[in-house]
Amino acid sequence: MNDSEPLILNLSQKQAESLPFADLCDQAWSLVDSARTLITQDEADDEDDEDAVPFAQLYFESLPEYWRIVYAVQELNNNLVAGGFGEFFWTHEDNLNEDVARGLERIGAHDHLEIFKEAAALFLNLDADDDEEADEQADDLRELSRSYLAASESDEDPRERLAVFILANLDEFKA
Repeated sequence: MNDSEPLILNLSQKQAESLPFADLCDQAWSLVDSARTLITQDEADDEDDEDAVPFAQLYFESLPEYWRIVYAVQELNNNLVAGGFGEFFWTHEDNLNEDVARGLERIGAHDHLEIFKEAAALFLNLDADDDEEADEQADDLRELSRSYLAASESDEDPRERLAVFILANLDEFKA
């Protein structure tokens, strides 16, 4: 795969419907993640300009909205399981925030969207100069992570909703 090849989720409707929702989300997510990883590896040699927008970010932004939504929401879910909002924000800063918010809105995960917005605002206002304040904010991020994951046990599980979104728009992932 290279950056000029289109992403294609090579599954029939029947195959996609037969997959557990987490597997379907992971398959779509992994296509974008693999392309970004290849591009990021190529960029490692070209880090002369600190102000340049990384090509992997430009590539991601050039993807159709359906792919950006799936990648951003699943990346958030994966990071929350691995280490919470702290993991997500320290890995991505605020680069995926708009796509995560748009994605959670589009899939109807409204409770998760509100928790995400609160965590994003907290992260953007972290006070690294004040150790006590930074510790308190980190605790707040951990609590918001627990709230997000607890809400995922409800009928509004964003992974299940994301799988439904993929199934409802499967043709968009084949074009």
